[in-house]
Amino acid sequence: MNSVSRREFLQWSAGAAALATCAGAQPKLASAAARKPGDAIAFGLVTYMWGADWDLPTLLTNCQKSKTLGVELRTTHAHGVEPALNEKQRDDVRKRFSDSGVILVGSHLGAHLSATHYLYRRGMPLGAAGDFTTAPE
Repeated sequence: MNSVSRREFLQWSAGAAALATCAGAQPKLASAAARKPGDAIAFGLVTYMWGADWDLPTLLTNCQKSKTLGVELRTTHAHGVEPALNEKQRDDVRKRFSDSGVILVGSHLGAHLSATHYLYRRGMPLGAAGDFTTAPE
């Protein structure tokens, strides 16, 4: 009986895997050649500068027209989507995004809040309500 060493087995397996990969890549290469450069690029937007002055309906309309895939909403801008929205308002925002086909990626609250959240989650005591600069006495 022929015995195969572990080294030979691994070499043959690697060769078979490479061959299978190359064979499976043929249709992908053919379809890739038919595409134009940039066809697979998806555009997203953060309302840091662009869109900062647009209300939510205008923002969604402009994103649809420009085929923008998703939006990260920075707080305090004209769209009015803020952490303080009540449940009904949040549901309305979700519905508007769902109906538009634009993905709500998330919100941008600002670096100081992110850093505060990081420290809070690690047990650092925070100051009085709204005061994130000093620890309580």
